[in-house]
Amino acid sequence: MLSKHGSHVLAAFATEKYWKLLDMTGMAPHLLQKIGDDISPSPRQAGSRSLFQLRPSWLECSFVTILNTQYWGKNVTNSLDRMYFDFVGVLSNVGKICRRRKRKLGKQAPEMTGYRWVKMIDSSSLHELVIRLSEYSQPAVFQSLEAGNILMITKLQWKMLPDAGSGDERIQYATMSEFSVLRVNEAVMPFHSIDECNLNIYFANDIRKDAVYVSREVTGESKLTAKLEKKYHPRNRLPTDVDEFKQAFGLKVCSFSDLEALLLQMEAYEYQHVGFVGQVSAISNDNDSRNGGPSVLLELNESKNIDQTLTVAVTINELYQKPAIKGSVKRVAPPESLRLLRLLPAEVVDDMYVKANEDRPAWSMRSANPGLSLSFIEAYLINSKRDYFFSLQLYRDGIGCVTWKVDAILAMP
Repeated sequence: MLSKHGSHVLAAFATEKYWKLLDMTGMAPHLLQKIGDDISPSPRQAGSRSLFQLRPSWLECSFVTILNTQYWGKNVTNSLDRMYFDFVGVLSNVGKICRRRKRKLGKQAPEMTGYRWVKMIDSSSLHELVIRLSEYSQPAVFQSLEAGNILMITKLQWKMLPDAGSGDERIQYATMSEFSVLRVNEAVMPFHSIDECNLNIYFANDIRKDAVYVSREVTGESKLTAKLEKKYHPRNRLPTDVDEFKQAFGLKVCSFSDLEALLLQMEAYEYQHVGFVGQVSAISNDNDSRNGGPSVLLELNESKNIDQTLTVAVTINELYQKPAIKGSVKRVAPPESLRLLRLLPAEVVDDMYVKANEDRPAWSMRSANPGLSLSFIEAYLINSKRDYFFSLQLYRDGIGCVTWKVDAILAMP
């Protein structure tokens, strides 16, 4: 921004109600500090300290990189509520818009709030930064976000999910505060004098040259694929222990009757994450393009109630690192089986691999008929009669249809 004298000045933003609070407490700055060491106060300001010392600390720019966040860990746990930071980068993945009702204290009418998950990248790291965006006072910007956009977010806070007592790293991500402001693409350009913004404007141009843009208009989801999707990945991993999983996400384990009651309460664009303990009774392919392309469907039932079944689609949770599969397993599994194999417990996959090789004659080991086909996996899971913990994601869209997805299958202790 240029002043009438042609000098550069820095503009800060605060919503009206917070500015009134600053004004009442005497913290509202009359003049924000200028950028650069070559700027000196005018003669009228020479004896005044207020113009350069009234700037509140929370209005300071505090940009961090993804590389910075990787070293925070437990060192910041005691100051999370007081810690704010700013970030600018490129959106690599934009999730669906979810809404939920939240009752305000002292009010009878519930308030509907919107949120969505996004992943961002910058030039400092090959990890993606996961951010939970809230709608707040910028619904138009919030709803129009697309993968490939340059996004600047101010006054973010750091969130760490509960520690389940293992030696693994805790799940960490950024979340917006009530002070946060979103600036997209051209709205970031005026901040090119800030190094982080300047670097990521050029970084975004290079990223978009090689990336392939994929979107689902129905849900508003979009992502950058091809080489970029293989190069960058989130830092967090899903827990592999049932108790740790439930504690980290605060999951309730639901029965069929609980799920039926939950469905009656769910509203449009509402998302629910619950647990379910049961067995696999059938596996099939779903090639319906309306469901986002080919996928694997599981029929689940409770061990004490085999007549009632629930059909869920296998999905890889893109907010977390993709579970790894051994090269030996990949060689005997067709593409449609790999997504399901990534979700199953590692010890179960290893046992299936051993049994698949035992059942195949030596001359067929290199044949075109893979050993870990969906039919083989189905027979193995049904015959084992073993209970598993299923992480279920429920989402009701704008026309009332509910999608059921499973993003993790854990062995019961």
